[in-house]
Amino acid sequence: MMKQNGFLETGDGHALYWRLSGAADGVPVILLHGGPGCSMDAYLADYFDLSKTRFLQFDQRGCGRSSPPGSLHNNTTAHLVSDIEALRHYHGFENPILCGGSWGSTLAIEYAKAYPEHVSKLLLNSVFLGRDADEDWFLNGVRALRPDAWNQLTDGFSEAEKANIGMALYTRAFSEDEDRVRDVVARFSNYMGTLLKLDPDLASPVQAEQVTEGQIAAIRIFLHYSSNHYFLSPDQGALAGLDRIAHIPLHIIHGRYDLDAPLIQSYDLHQAMPGSTLDILTLCGHSDTEAPMAEALKKLYQIS
Repeated sequence: MMKQNGFLETGDGHALYWRLSGAADGVPVILLHGGPGCSMDAYLADYFDLSKTRFLQFDQRGCGRSSPPGSLHNNTTAHLVSDIEALRHYHGFENPILCGGSWGSTLAIEYAKAYPEHVSKLLLNSVFLGRDADEDWFLNGVRALRPDAWNQLTDGFSEAEKANIGMALYTRAFSEDEDRVRDVVARFSNYMGTLLKLDPDLASPVQAEQVTEGQIAAIRIFLHYSSNHYFLSPDQGALAGLDRIAHIPLHIIHGRYDLDAPLIQSYDLHQAMPGSTLDILTLCGHSDTEAPMAEALKKLYQIS
């Protein structure tokens, strides 16, 4: 089986790290990672039958091994969509299947709307739509179910900061005070980590003194996108313009107890795409490593 990796220059200051594996004559598949700010998860290749697929992953701008690390220059949703198209063309993928979870699902939808003629199928999980209401849930609404996590995130914040958490996090993360930056990156990393799975105790705590430059870059990229409404319609997010992809087969999996991106997001997408399917996993949260989600994805990814 083929296994290659390399960099693709974007022409506007970025170099994208990509990894290709599987069968040279296999069904082309592009898997988009979450975030914004995360990097590709190599283990997800194991969810596919690589004897039947030609499987491509890449690190988005500023993420993982792509360079320059943490760069926000020319880093928007539209740029990422253009990157997917450039990589598709570079590797000669005619009509790939697009897969993605969380932020990866957002990007998959946005790419499909921009290039519907180049997408044969969408396989999505833990959908995030990028609406202001979705972000408000993540930063405020989830407090109703996880007040402990919310209080740890905002401990010591002023009332004004608590009233606009997104701006408070952004201001602290981009501060010139290194200790202040490491403190908020550790807080926010822990907050996100405890929302990923049904059991919050499974999260690995991050200490401020242990925060890496990579973690700082990831959080800054996330806040760059969230503070700009993910460069989508604030009201509709990725739901805007779905008529352009109504003909593309869409299959969705979502955990019923997903606190990071609640089920309503996949449900709204499913309702807006009448031909789609939605599989709700009863005892499951957001993470694709939880057993119910992992098993469901392995079945979803059985591509012939």
